[in-house]
Amino acid sequence: MTSLNEAFAPPSAEELVRAAQDYSGSAQGSAYTDDLITPVPTGAPALHFGHPEFGQPAETWRYTDASGATLGFVARFDPPATRKQFIPRTLWRDAHGLLRWRWRSWTAPRPLYGLDRLALRPEALVIVAEGEKAADAAGVIFPDAVAVTSPSGSEAAQKGD
Repeated sequence: MTSLNEAFAPPSAEELVRAAQDYSGSAQGSAYTDDLITPVPTGAPALHFGHPEFGQPAETWRYTDASGATLGFVARFDPPATRKQFIPRTLWRDAHGLLRWRWRSWTAPRPLYGLDRLALRPEALVIVAEGEKAADAAGVIFPDAVAVTSPSGSEAAQKGD
């Protein structure tokens, strides 16, 4: 039987590391063994966009596959006194088999934003935009075309599918 002192003890170093990984935006310096889960299955954990450092996003964009199934999201944060931050929110299965939303990008090749629109109109002129906001705007300005972008814009275009 667990005593009250044990039940309310501070988290162990391992528990703190695991909790920090849930909020990590990058795999740098860590040994991830998790599996990316795409598309997001029915019954996935509830999704929230509150970031531990940046708070609530100014905007979010949903990435889908060609059939419209959700692959993940990109959130834009506008923190005061610093440049805007774009952070993917994707679903992963951890080493214990639990599904967890992480602030972490897709593995390469990363999906294109607007892939579902492109699948509906494969013969349309394609505009490759710098970012999700620009892709949405281009779709309004050029309704006969399909606008797409890769996660992380031109900085990671080579990682896009």
